[in-house]
Amino acid sequence: EPGTTEKFDAFDSNFSGISGSIGATYQLSEILYTKLNVARGYRAPNIAELGSNGEHEGSGRYEIGNPDLKAENSLQLDYTFGINSNHVTGEINLFTNTIDNFIFISRLSAAQGTDSIIDGMPVYNFTSNKANLSGGEITIDIHPHPLDFLHIENTFSYVEGIQLNQPDSVKYLPYIPAPKYTLELKADTKKLMPGFQNAFVKLGLDYYFEQNKIYAVNNTETITGSY
Repeated sequence: EPGTTEKFDAFDSNFSGISGSIGATYQLSEILYTKLNVARGYRAPNIAELGSNGEHEGSGRYEIGNPDLKAENSLQLDYTFGINSNHVTGEINLFTNTIDNFIFISRLSAAQGTDSIIDGMPVYNFTSNKANLSGGEITIDIHPHPLDFLHIENTFSYVEGIQLNQPDSVKYLPYIPAPKYTLELKADTKKLMPGFQNAFVKLGLDYYFEQNKIYAVNNTETITGSY
């Protein structure tokens, strides 16, 4: 009709894929064990990634979908080494995950190099590329004898996301969590007093490291300081 705008074009998409995993665990000794797992998975793009054309109220940005997106296909390898003794429990978990057609959102710029703006909001669109996510987590729970009621739990996690076969200026994926360290002190008791059983008191600390491995194209994101 005259004076109207067609905001959403019709499209038809079909996706299929295979998911599955195989793994094994081996008891190295009475207190040491190891695990290995290989997994294959896929994820179809959702309707927002395919067909958005408007304001995302929760993020204050104008998002444009891409109906040509293909399904993500991943191949992941996980390895675990653990210890379970009377006084120390711990695990090292490592992973690497290569994903074809990894979908992410990127900020657009106008032809003259300035920010692309629609309805007063910055414009973002969905795109995809081959990517790799890798990292791991280390956990150590110390409960020394004779203080078996005391637990000193430490956890460190790290993940890095990169686009493969891309120059350094655009290789990092956006919105990857920063490295994180968690310390938790916990004291528990089977019976504290009549009417109180399995009681505990806990004190925790979370520390997030600086995240400077960012997707800086068109100021899609900025460095997040430690806190």
